[in-house]
Amino acid sequence: MSLLQYFGRWEEQARTVDASGAWRAWATAQPVLEAVGSALALGEAVMDRGQQGRANELLFALVLIAAADRGADPNAATFVASLLVPGGNRIIRSLTSLGPEVDAMVAGQLWIQVREYPCASRPRAVAKNILMETRRAVLADYGAQTARRAGLVPVAPPVLTEALDQGPEPVVDETVGDLALLGLLAWARARGVLVGEDVWLLWDLVLAAEEDPLESRLARGVTSLRAGIRVAAAKGISPRTVERRRDRAVARLRLVSREFQIDDGSPVYPEGVAVLTGIAPHNGEGRNS
Repeated sequence: MSLLQYFGRWEEQARTVDASGAWRAWATAQPVLEAVGSALALGEAVMDRGQQGRANELLFALVLIAAADRGADPNAATFVASLLVPGGNRIIRSLTSLGPEVDAMVAGQLWIQVREYPCASRPRAVAKNILMETRRAVLADYGAQTARRAGLVPVAPPVLTEALDQGPEPVVDETVGDLALLGLLAWARARGVLVGEDVWLLWDLVLAAEEDPLESRLARGVTSLRAGIRVAAAKGISPRTVERRRDRAVARLRLVSREFQIDDGSPVYPEGVAVLTGIAPHNGEGRNS
């Protein structure tokens, strides 16, 4: 089932907001929204993949209105969820083996993650963070925090996932993040290779590098010096501490790089491995003895 049946199309939600007069209250609460003029224009701006920075700024303002510890507006939360439907549907497709009710689980968790979004600590990559936390929470609901259950979750390669999408991919769909990378982090955390703190550090470093327009594409990733400085400042720790924790986490991933496989012996699609560790993807011929 598509998440459209839970949250509707974002265009329909936008028209409802504009017709009800709620938009005026939202723009008063978050003046950055005044520049777009309407909920429909906001949705169009967020979906514009050519303006990712602006899309995130506008989406973050909307989340500030929706989050339970901020504006606590359920209509804003529904609008955010409707904007994230394409990414949520990707999550459903990647977790269909968990059971027929996975769509309802994803819908529920998507709503919760919007309402409980940590606005103070995560103003960047809002769509990506909400969707990653939605996927993680659904896995936890199914008991996938254990090594065996995590291994039962197939992670579709990005090429296949994109082929399954219908129509153009808006920016909020594009920012679901590499499913291979999410699979790798879930795998590493489930098997005790990395603790949650290490997972979030690596994730933050990747996000910081991706969002830095001064970084070359080749320099992006956890080894980016500029990303390390930005993450250190955001966390209130020294760049040297970030570097030590990063190197320790990457070293652990390197030690088990040949074991990035799901429990039936098939390889986890390894595109995300090189992003984090620089380890070349392997062919996954089977487990090492």
